[in-house]
Amino acid sequence: MDLDELLKESGLFSLNFSNSTIGFKAEIDEAYPFYLPNFFLRNFRSSNKEQQEDFEENLRIFFTEYLIAWNSYIKTKKNGIENEFSFLRRLSMLSCDILKNKIFNEVVLVKKRKTFEVLANSSVFNIWKIGSCLGIGLKGEHHGGSAAIEMLRADSIYSSCPQIFLKSISSWMSLSNRFENGGNVVDFSLVNQLNTFFPEIHWNCKEADAIDNIIKAYKISGREEFCIGDYCGVKIYARITHGETLDKSDIRSADYYANDVRIWREGNVQKLSQFQYGFKDVSELALVLSVKSSLSSLGTSGPVDEKFDNHQEQSDMRKVAAMVNVQLRCMAMRSSMNSQQHK
Repeated sequence: MDLDELLKESGLFSLNFSNSTIGFKAEIDEAYPFYLPNFFLRNFRSSNKEQQEDFEENLRIFFTEYLIAWNSYIKTKKNGIENEFSFLRRLSMLSCDILKNKIFNEVVLVKKRKTFEVLANSSVFNIWKIGSCLGIGLKGEHHGGSAAIEMLRADSIYSSCPQIFLKSISSWMSLSNRFENGGNVVDFSLVNQLNTFFPEIHWNCKEADAIDNIIKAYKISGREEFCIGDYCGVKIYARITHGETLDKSDIRSADYYANDVRIWREGNVQKLSQFQYGFKDVSELALVLSVKSSLSSLGTSGPVDEKFDNHQEQSDMRKVAAMVNVQLRCMAMRSSMNSQQHK
């Protein structure tokens, strides 16, 4: 038996442990779903002219690799492109197109977002400088282009493989409840277990205070969250949800749009004791733990600091999010095994 087989048979990564469900969601930005790591660190020199030469050469290499992958995809799926001569001619003019569009001036010097049309396959890219990385994304639907980027992501030989740009990564565990004195009681003492399973997290406050703040955030909206602490500089946020896939017309939804959502949430919960709260509606109630990119609001954020190491932050986010998810599963499995022993 190997490790993969052991984990599968243990049920650690199954969807359900008795009454506890562990969920997972990674949110990707629509405009810039990918980034090229350390794009501005390779052969980076001093003067603007030399920087522009490096930038345009690196960009040319990426788009060349992208078009080669796209051509390979088209040959596989559609028996090749209709006018190969036109494609090769446009490919040979890639450097001129990059220079003519003044991408370096707008993206690096002026620090603006830029769109660039790759004429060889009629795809349009959003481009943005994210610290030492270059944010990219296809504008509109271009199935062949999307497939080409995924092919580059899987190609470890390519030195600057596109990476997914994650805005946030969330894991959640369903909150059990019991019916008592005519109402639903939710016991938040499981937050105490977080200290046991996440001993190296630097907690912002005591467990009871954390619960109070999470409840306060819940009363505001389904997307409001409270920072409970951090691990290796990565902040961990907590909130309560009634389900992540509810239609926004449902008042329980995290994306409910009406102004009276606070009135409903205020009336839905009341504090009973230090760790126990009463809920009128407990549908799909779950505790969500999230990590977020410091650039999660890409649509509104201004220029990014030149020294910002986006690639390192993204790597740290993935590691912390993976540990959070696995530890929640361990908590749920332990709870499930304990409940079976007491039956």
